[in-house]
Amino acid sequence: MKKIFSIILFVFVLNIITDSRSTTIDLLKEKIEHRQENFPMGDLNDVEYIKNIINQMFLIDQEIRQYFIENTNDQEVIKLMEKVDCFNTTKMKEILSVHGWTIISKFGAQADDQAWSLVQHADHDPFFQAGCLFILGALIDKTETVKKNSFLYDRVALKFPALGMKQKYGTQLNDEFEATPA
Repeated sequence: MKKIFSIILFVFVLNIITDSRSTTIDLLKEKIEHRQENFPMGDLNDVEYIKNIINQMFLIDQEIRQYFIENTNDQEVIKLMEKVDCFNTTKMKEILSVHGWTIISKFGAQADDQAWSLVQHADHDPFFQAGCLFILGALIDKTETVKKNSFLYDRVALKFPALGMKQKYGTQLNDEFEATPA
């Protein structure tokens, strides 16, 4: 009798967990879609507007990534994360077409860091990442971006092996989930 009760309890709890996860991803999906559909429109020359939207994109980016960490094999979460990344990349391209980069002296260290993070997650567009890497390389010496932003180099290097690029900092994993040598 105790075994049957334990099995019934286990199945009950498993159903609650499964339903809870399903409800959570649905709520997260609705939240993200609502934010994207109602994304604030403003003047791309307005520094405060740019800082605000980069912050909003970054918060959504981090929220979906945290959920992904907790649900790594969930294809629905992966698709939602890819949708967020595509949206953020489109917006970052708009911003960077006006400003080149969100430099520290104009936008502050937080916007610089958040923009870098959004570009890091633009894996679906390696040419965009490579272009940003080129821009960041010139800005590091001028202290208009922080040195850690050069870690984008490793990410780009993995995408363009035919160019002979190798990681400099060992920050990325290859397909076998091993750090590639510098």
